[in-house]
Amino acid sequence: LSSGTLPRPASLTLGIVGLGRIGKRMAHISRNVFKRVVAYDPYIIDGDFPAYVERRDLAGVFAESDVVSLHVPLNAETRGMIDAKVLAAAKPGAFLVNTARGAVVDVEAALGAIDAGTLAGLGLDVLPVEPVPKALPRRFSMRPRAWRNACSAAG
Repeated sequence: LSSGTLPRPASLTLGIVGLGRIGKRMAHISRNVFKRVVAYDPYIIDGDFPAYVERRDLAGVFAESDVVSLHVPLNAETRGMIDAKVLAAAKPGAFLVNTARGAVVDVEAALGAIDAGTLAGLGLDVLPVEPVPKALPRRFSMRPRAWRNACSAAG
């Protein structure tokens, strides 16, 4: 049973961080699903940026997006790039999905953003350290949950 509502993707903005092969494929698939697709990738020149994707800086992606999907490699520049400062710019009620590398997201900052109500949900395919350390709050479900459940819980 749910007391929440399920927003239609056609009314939402998808933000993509990283427009490499996987990020571009995500944008291509999502362009007919989401109302808008915005993205950040400082290494893609304007001529290679897909015409159906609106370029934004990192803060802009978080400020405008209902769902942000991460598709960046892990290196010195991206380690911890999604931190409290970036998350503070997020659209209230946004969802963050990390299918990139665990250390790209500061998990403590993301949990803080959920507590503050900035993020409505957090989807982590990977964590910086696995298995989940006992010191980390046990707010993680190791079972997949449907988007429908996440939206309903936030509603």
